[in-house]
Amino acid sequence: MNDSKVLIVTTSHSTLGDRRPSTGIWLEELAGPYYVFKDLPSEITIASPTGGQVPIDPASETANSITNSAKLFRADTQAMKLLSSSIPLAGVISADFDLIFIVGGHGSMFDLRSSKPLIKIMDQFISANKPIGTVGSGAAALLSLFNEDGTPFLKDKRITAYSNEEVEQEGLIHSVPFLLESELLSLGAFYSRSAHYSSRVVVDGQLVTGQNPASAYDTAKKVVALLQKQKKAIA
Repeated sequence: MNDSKVLIVTTSHSTLGDRRPSTGIWLEELAGPYYVFKDLPSEITIASPTGGQVPIDPASETANSITNSAKLFRADTQAMKLLSSSIPLAGVISADFDLIFIVGGHGSMFDLRSSKPLIKIMDQFISANKPIGTVGSGAAALLSLFNEDGTPFLKDKRITAYSNEEVEQEGLIHSVPFLLESELLSLGAFYSRSAHYSSRVVVDGQLVTGQNPASAYDTAKKVVALLQKQKKAIA
């Protein structure tokens, strides 16, 4: 079987505010899925709004936060090379990829929702019924998507994402540009969550969403299962 083509999308935004000056991706939300996809096997491309070096939230690499997958990723020369040379979203051809996976971290709240190239890519994935995965704040990328009749893509969709309470527990309510859970609910999505920092994955058609870093690995596994199911149906 030919390798699957996986597009991983990250933020390019690296600043947050006085409470936590630096931000970016939450490393586990990339690292765990990266190795799930690598085992497919797959050809992995990392893309971001501006391209180039992807910022990592330092808080995701503290002793209390860093995971085994994140440590493995940090020591993986090939993985780190991909992270340092992400391609600009404007250069992505959606037809070249089998699935898209959007990484969270507070940086994604600032630039993914407004990325016109990403909106175009997502619209094409939706039309082609290809698997779409998001984890944590990566679900912000879904907020600007609309159906042909003008209704929000997320209306009546079952979904999860980083919760308001998780943001509040970090003391970052006033540091992020909006509260993702509130925005999802305002668009008519059926939002659900689990306890703080416990894994929750929700599947609705082609859309697979994970609540937080603890959900990253499980979310990627569900996206892969969906892709394999689709490929089996075609074969």
